[in-house]
Amino acid sequence: MATKTGEQLSDKVLELLNMEEQYAVGAFGSLPGFMVSGKGSTLVDVDGKELIDFICMFSATNLGHCHPKLVKAVTDSVQTSAYYLSN
Repeated sequence: MATKTGEQLSDKVLELLNMEEQYAVGAFGSLPGFMVSGKGSTLVDVDGKELIDFICMFSATNLGHCHPKLVKAVTDSVQTSAYYLSN
């Protein structure tokens, strides 16, 4: 499990780190924090702390978190699409 020196981790973060260690594939190393939302370059963790996203992975690199045009495009698509599953 990841550890962090200095700042004490909350009970919620410790619980989530234990779950991550138990169930996650582990493609990325654990970070001692779990994000619940983001907007632009700012993330908010499970304890309500706002952090600047210096990692910027996947689409956040190009668009930021929760970009309004992307949110609208995804919302419009989901509201008008039908999903068909086949085996």
